[in-house]
Amino acid sequence: MIIQTALLSVAVTVYAVFAQHVNIRGTVKDRSGVTPIAGAVVKLEKHGYADTAKADGSFVLAGVSIGTNSHHLQPNALSATMRNGVLSLYVPDRSMVSITIYTIQGRAVSNIQKVLDRGAHRISLPYSGPGVYVYKVRAGSRELVLKSSPFGRTDKTFGMGTAPTRTASSPYRYVPIHDVIFASKEGLLHYRVTVTNAEISDMVIKMIPNAGDVTDADGNVYQSVRIGNQVWTVENWRSTKYNDGTAIPHVPDEAA
Repeated sequence: MIIQTALLSVAVTVYAVFAQHVNIRGTVKDRSGVTPIAGAVVKLEKHGYADTAKADGSFVLAGVSIGTNSHHLQPNALSATMRNGVLSLYVPDRSMVSITIYTIQGRAVSNIQKVLDRGAHRISLPYSGPGVYVYKVRAGSRELVLKSSPFGRTDKTFGMGTAPTRTASSPYRYVPIHDVIFASKEGLLHYRVTVTNAEISDMVIKMIPNAGDVTDADGNVYQSVRIGNQVWTVENWRSTKYNDGTAIPHVPDEAA
């Protein structure tokens, strides 16, 4: 068996309301995304919430408490979402707002500029035809990007789009929630996905069979995945010693 080293990483960026209690719901499935996996433990590492996938693969991290008052929030966040041709936008302070619409190929098809006061706004955007478009929103020095169809909902997996804004009178603001969803089950590769907000209702975690654990001379344990006729670790090698215990020299001099 050939043991080689590779770095596999998965990152999904999603956004939602910063609120007192939020819910993260989804299903755990095999790599094909068809067969549910029961018994996988899914947890939010930073906040400590966990659930075990049911027979249909479903899990719920319910009532996740993120924050309870504006003292912990960041009032300077620009946030927006696109739904049914209307852009819902929260502007943290009075500024010139620019909204540029691009085709998925990168061609600008429309630009709107207007001065908006601090607070929540709803802006009807011009219909640019069927298909998926990229919406670049800039307010002062702040900027975010959303991807959506004109009459669809914001694509949560792209750029910096956020969920619908609240009214300006709300004590809460739309701010990122930095955490990691971690899923594990015996015989399967650990799964980690970065989330920057909650209220997720359609997450699908696809888990891959573990080809076997590998331990280096320092005692670090690595999971592995089979790719063709080779077996690769799913993390970069971290050992400071060779198999015989000899220290691997550290040579910081690039010329050497």
